[in-house]
Amino acid sequence: VSTQSTGEVEEALKLLGEAISLNPHSAVLYAKRAQMLLRLKKANNAARDAEKAVKLNPNNALAHKCLGKAFRLLGKWEESALSLSQGQKCDYDDDTQELLKTIVKPNAEKLRAARLKEGI
Repeated sequence: VSTQSTGEVEEALKLLGEAISLNPHSAVLYAKRAQMLLRLKKANNAARDAEKAVKLNPNNALAHKCLGKAFRLLGKWEESALSLSQGQKCDYDDDTQELLKTIVKPNAEKLRAARLKEGI
């Protein structure tokens, strides 16, 4: 689990949960928890928190990027591309751009092409 052990991530999740219960209107806390959930590959939970963060603050780049990465893990390529692109508009970074360019957008395009071919 990257540079942090699973135990450290679990502890961070616990602390973020406590912080969210004290401040349930903080987009930053939800986005940070989504980021930790992604490290544990808990895509559905990460997406839920990232969506909450985006609702609280539509300009939160981390929330959009976490949502895009969660959608990627769930195989929702078009949603992933949209969320990652929105995150890039808020705060550009090379790693996210590379992910978009090499993995997410090509898969999203394949889905679109298949739908067009099927007439959906």
